[in-house]
Amino acid sequence: MNKNIKISVVVPLFNKENSIGETILSVLDQSFTNFELLIIDDGSTDDSLSVISKIDDPRLIVHSKVNGGVSDARNFGIEKSNGEFIFLLDADDLIKKDCLTTLYSLSLKYPEESIFTANFEITNGSSVISASYCNEIDTICFSNAYKGLWQGLYFIRTGNTLIRKDCFKVVGMFDSKISYYEDMDHILRLIKNYNVVYTPDVIFTYKMEYNFLSSNAVKMSKDWSNYVSFEGKCFYEKMIIGNILFNNIRKRFKQKDSSGATSLIKKHIWSIPYLLLSKILKKYN
Repeated sequence: MNKNIKISVVVPLFNKENSIGETILSVLDQSFTNFELLIIDDGSTDDSLSVISKIDDPRLIVHSKVNGGVSDARNFGIEKSNGEFIFLLDADDLIKKDCLTTLYSLSLKYPEESIFTANFEITNGSSVISASYCNEIDTICFSNAYKGLWQGLYFIRTGNTLIRKDCFKVVGMFDSKISYYEDMDHILRLIKNYNVVYTPDVIFTYKMEYNFLSSNAVKMSKDWSNYVSFEGKCFYEKMIIGNILFNNIRKRFKQKDSSGATSLIKKHIWSIPYLLLSKILKKYN
């Protein structure tokens, strides 16, 4: 075990044979080299592992486990990691050559901070949907991270964020019972405890052709919206949650999942004003 590794790149994998090879190569081609790449195969049944077996690099480590969902796979990878920092990446996204260099440089510039993130682009096939997703144009440390997230000045997601591993001891791991908005659940816990350092440099490509929304409604038992509460939250966190709930309820109605949408309305009936206010403010944000 190399105890001097700076960054552990953790990639949960389930049936991504068409994209995992390109994702891995984008990591192995990084200008920053002091990292390990952990692929957590979550019970894939396609040829994903066959694709990986053709890639020879000592930094590439594959762990296979019984299928437990994306949150469980990420937790497994974090626990197996040796790096000072964790970088989470999905098995169908690409990072640019200087991605890890950019984020690690931020950590050196702001040694007292623990969360480092950057801008990213969105593509669909050969078309660029958004060349710069986040609105902030300067490098900045957000002390009011909820407000900055609500305003769209930055956005934390897999593929654009470096996290000190010690943070997971403070805020906990991903909630294994959820697989829809599981990342937002963890993000809101992170920024409650830590500032966020951001750079406008674009370091990551979110490929919509691999990340289409399912036409089938997510089971309520897997949906973060089914468990989230407004109690004890600050104003901007309530606005973030309200906006997500509003969009989720609307999506379920469009998917003809009226029972799921109705269930969410009943569960959050006393918080409906936050849902409506969040949409009004978001429109004029």
